Amino acid sequence: MLEGYRAAIRRAKDFLYLENQYFANDAIVAELLQALRRHRELQLILVINQTPNIPLYQQLQNKSIKRLGLDVTRHVIDHPRIGVLTAGPQITPPTKVNCNRVTFTARLALWMTCG
Repeated sequence: MLEGYRAAIRRAKDFLYLENQYFANDAIVAELLQALRRHRELQLILVINQTPNIPLYQQLQNKSIKRLGLDVTRHVIDHPRIGVLTAGPQITPPTKVNCNRVTFTARLALWMTCG
């Protein structure tokens, strides 16, 4: 399965849509970083579980997200080529961030549609 992921990531040129409930694999993160460096127009859409139910996975997932260059302490991640959505219940951020989250989510939906 890992080799299937890696091969698909290597072939991507426009966008990658990755849904992973336990985003904590170093080999996948390394492959994503290489793909983003190789293809300057590549966009990554990542759907993850906000609160993995396996002990320690939250820390491993946060480490993976940080390796992508994203700040996991912010409610809204603003990156020109990487979008992160979470599946499951959301932590309610302040109203100002809620508005940004709607805009951010709409931008991701457009990315997924246009590919």
